[in-house]
Amino acid sequence: MSLRKILTQGDPTLAKACRPVEKFDQKLHWLLDDMRETLIQADGVGLAAPQVGVLRRAVLVIETNHAEDEEDLFLELIYPEIIASEGEQTGGLQNSVKSDIGLIPIQNAVISIAYTRTPETEVETLETDISGQTEEVQLSAPPLSYSLTPESPMPYSEYNVTVQAPGYEPVMISGVEVLPDVTAVQNIRMTPVETARETEETLVIPDHTLYGEYPPKIPEEEIKPMDETGEIVLSRVVVPEYIVVDYIMVQQLI
Repeated sequence: MSLRKILTQGDPTLAKACRPVEKFDQKLHWLLDDMRETLIQADGVGLAAPQVGVLRRAVLVIETNHAEDEEDLFLELIYPEIIASEGEQTGGLQNSVKSDIGLIPIQNAVISIAYTRTPETEVETLETDISGQTEEVQLSAPPLSYSLTPESPMPYSEYNVTVQAPGYEPVMISGVEVLPDVTAVQNIRMTPVETARETEETLVIPDHTLYGEYPPKIPEEEIKPMDETGEIVLSRVVVPEYIVVDYIMVQQLI
């Protein structure tokens, strides 16, 4: 057995997808032995293979719920899968409110949060601080296991966010997505009354294509005819080193 270096948050290896364990061979036993030795040396309670630089779905956990005179029990989890979960899971939501003009933070804006499916059910009311931001609030979200396979139910909850502030037209955003164990930041722009339109602005975030009802895609030919234009078509993708932008045209578009 040998000690292995434990990778910490920010290492790019920890952001990569792990491969399943397909062979229970001597290499796997060596890996688990090394992880056990490393975990004991680090005085930890759990260690995953990616944390020691091995992209395999293997985890080592110490069972600490026992009498003081009993030895720790090491649990070796190979290719673990979440097949069920219990209890309510939550995800975070923070709002950032600024003016359309000058992107000035709007203080004391009142934000109401309700379920998209039942908009009359208000779940939270928040107020922005001097920086135009609300505190992070925890909202109900589906189990994390729903995010693991495309066949699962929708892995996020949808909320309506309504914003009101003195001197600004109200804004309502429908379909703000909140996933479990992560914080979503919703940026909101408000228009001053003197420059606003007559009706309240409503922004709708459409459903993901996996869960929304959309018309079927129109079949297209794999090879499409091209008209002769006299332009040159390159045989490979070329990324330009410089891009020249017409500043006057951009100003007109804005």
